[in-house]
Amino acid sequence: MWSVLGVIRLASHLHEKNAPGLQSSLWQISAGFSIIITAIFFRTFNFNLELIINLINYASKIVIFAGALWTLFGVINLAESLRNPNAPALESSLWQIVGGFCICFAAFILNSNIVILI
Repeated sequence: MWSVLGVIRLASHLHEKNAPGLQSSLWQISAGFSIIITAIFFRTFNFNLELIINLINYASKIVIFAGALWTLFGVINLAESLRNPNAPALESSLWQIVGGFCICFAAFILNSNIVILI
């Protein structure tokens, strides 16, 4: 429900073009998925290696998704900054895009190393 509420807030903030609200909504969606993963993890509560590897695998996929959303949010901010020339906003949008790519790349590397361990 927390993630669903985050998606609803994300749609509302996209409509209003509210940048801080968009960021808050993305974090809420990520937190909802984290709650789901934690609940699944503690429900099974078997600490075998396969479960831990699967958990890290799913978590890395969620982080890749969050990084992609972060990059998309940076592209939206960049488009808004180009339409309304503002140097600090333009620079922060570019760094947000770079940060999103770095998040995706780090999660992809983590996922690849976990697959190699199996």
